[in-house]
Amino acid sequence: MDNLKIGYLGEQIARGYLQKRGYKIIEQNHRTRYCEIDLIVRDKKTLIFVEVKTKAGEEFGSPEEAITTRKIKRLCRGALAYAISKGYLGAYRLDAVCIVLDQAGDPQRIKHYKNITI
Repeated sequence: MDNLKIGYLGEQIARGYLQKRGYKIIEQNHRTRYCEIDLIVRDKKTLIFVEVKTKAGEEFGSPEEAITTRKIKRLCRGALAYAISKGYLGAYRLDAVCIVLDQAGDPQRIKHYKNITI
């Protein structure tokens, strides 16, 4: 499976995972000049910008290792740009959903990290 398919599959798995936990999906793959935000969701009154990282196995590192300080800074800028463009003045945060797929493409591990920071 190529990286684009793995990324797309991971986003679909993360979307379903979050929906089952009561999050409302607002947007998917929103582009700003700073980054692409994989998922924008709402949990009660909080807007959440979600970075999804998916790996097919962990032989070459975990999905968590792919979330760098540089990536978090870009997500922060992207989240602020989104909030400003929508006139949103409420609370928001950055989350990450890390997924490891087995050889069949099924989720072997899903971990949701809330309020990721530098």
